[in-house]
Amino acid sequence: MSNGAIQTLRNDTLPVTRRTVLAALLSVPLLKAASAASPDRTHPMNIDLKDSAHWKPLCFARLVIQLPPEVVPGSRHRFWGDELVLRKDLTSMELLNKEVAQRQQAFKSQAHKDFGNRYIQTYDLNKRGLTVWGYEFGEASSINGRHYRVTHNYFYSDSPFRVWYMKSDVGQDNIKSALEYQLNLAKQIRPLADGEIPKEYGYAIEGGLVRSDEVMAEVGEVWFKLPFFDNAINPGQQLVTFGVTSMVNGTARDKLLDRLSPIQSALLAVKGVRVLRKRDLQLNGIEGQEYLYRERSSDDRWSAYSFRWEARGKVDDVYAPNIVVDMGVSMPSTRNYPAPPFKNDDEAVAFWDAIVGTLRMRSVLTAAGTQMSQDGTAIAPVTCGSESLCPKTGVYEASIATTHPDARFVNTNPGRWKYVQQGQSMGTFGVYGEEDKIVWTWIRAERNA
Repeated sequence: MSNGAIQTLRNDTLPVTRRTVLAALLSVPLLKAASAASPDRTHPMNIDLKDSAHWKPLCFARLVIQLPPEVVPGSRHRFWGDELVLRKDLTSMELLNKEVAQRQQAFKSQAHKDFGNRYIQTYDLNKRGLTVWGYEFGEASSINGRHYRVTHNYFYSDSPFRVWYMKSDVGQDNIKSALEYQLNLAKQIRPLADGEIPKEYGYAIEGGLVRSDEVMAEVGEVWFKLPFFDNAINPGQQLVTFGVTSMVNGTARDKLLDRLSPIQSALLAVKGVRVLRKRDLQLNGIEGQEYLYRERSSDDRWSAYSFRWEARGKVDDVYAPNIVVDMGVSMPSTRNYPAPPFKNDDEAVAFWDAIVGTLRMRSVLTAAGTQMSQDGTAIAPVTCGSESLCPKTGVYEASIATTHPDARFVNTNPGRWKYVQQGQSMGTFGVYGEEDKIVWTWIRAERNA
């Protein structure tokens, strides 16, 4: 159980029962009656749930989801445990250089027992970033005698100018690898246009794309502010929370329903509790499980909801991440009740279905040239033979089995690409007597890319 869940249990005045354990696992507030009557208020939600296919797409991590109008997203992205943040305040190279100078001076102004001060060096990341290195502490570790380093890393793009910041700790044994990692990350980041859904491989961060499909212990979190679900009495409180987490690491957790099954009977015995749905649910080809839970307040005037869908990913596979989607409805913080965000269970489920139904993996071409579909699986390439009719307009690449005597000549030949329109003859490559061994593979639609 997470620290947050444990804290939930500690702070609750009710005894720690199976019911409170489930509430902690699913982040469901246990309900108590409010002291004042609920006024009659206008129902806040006015969204065409049938139009979700035309909502604005949001690209994050390696996923895409459609969002209703007026929704404001926020996100957090971590690689190897370090958060990568878009710095919207650094709008020019002048401002970036000013902050770098401040980082340098901060290190220089701090004393170090062995080196005078804590500043080490500032490295230029091939004109794509700057990283300021310094010692994390003013002396060597009293435990192992090592000097630990901290780095302030700035990665930037030119058109448009954007800066992403990451702070990292560096051990004495991985100084070289840390600098290589920073150089690679600076090279891999490119900006994304507003609303752009890139076709190339990579991990989408706020305002950009990290063009890599290497395992970097990536964790992406996105959450949505839903203005139409604000507490009308206390506008600072969101009555409905919605978020998605995507994670790639070296572990695969137990399935959602397996984790919750031991407490089902105890849960259903509680008055006001209802499990709306629990099932296997495939979302756009991604296998997962869904658990929708509702609890009524003791005065029967408010419903709290905790909805979750999880996909169990594969270990260290960026195209099969662990995915968690959560929606929660919390108890109002005001003495008076505002209008509930949903009129009934059916409306809450319909809103949930409309959003989660748009979640999908981003269809991309991997670094190795394999086309990945929106369910994270490889798509069989379009291929044909010499002198056959072209099945799909585009650029094709000729190849032959690597064990063939002419493999080096064919597979490295600078003339192995050609553009052919659908229905036309593929022609020949020019390997006398072995033309039937040539395979033409579709690469892209555009003649020049």
